[in-house]
Amino acid sequence: MPPGGIAKYSDISSLYANHLDAVFYTNHSFCHTVLGSQPLVINGALVSRNENVVYGTPSFSINYDARLLGGSAGVGGSFLPRGVADPEVIQWEVLTQDPNRYLEVQP
Repeated sequence: MPPGGIAKYSDISSLYANHLDAVFYTNHSFCHTVLGSQPLVINGALVSRNENVVYGTPSFSINYDARLLGGSAGVGGSFLPRGVADPEVIQWEVLTQDPNRYLEVQP
């Protein structure tokens, strides 16, 4: 958050934001659109019930765990929370560099 606050939402938003580093939790629907022809890339995760994922881009790449598909009948559906709970810190570590930045992919 800027020290002086945010005067207008348009000061921090963009319809050209196609790369998001975040973990999103939604109880019902996730929607995202980007102007231009760039694909949407979410590096993180999308945790939601399987009701509605809508995107307005040519393609969509995201880290998504398919075990959460199928709602309560899905393999991991009973683990999906029904409401927002306070976050729990499982591990905390101060990093001096991004451990994922220069990963080598093995064939």
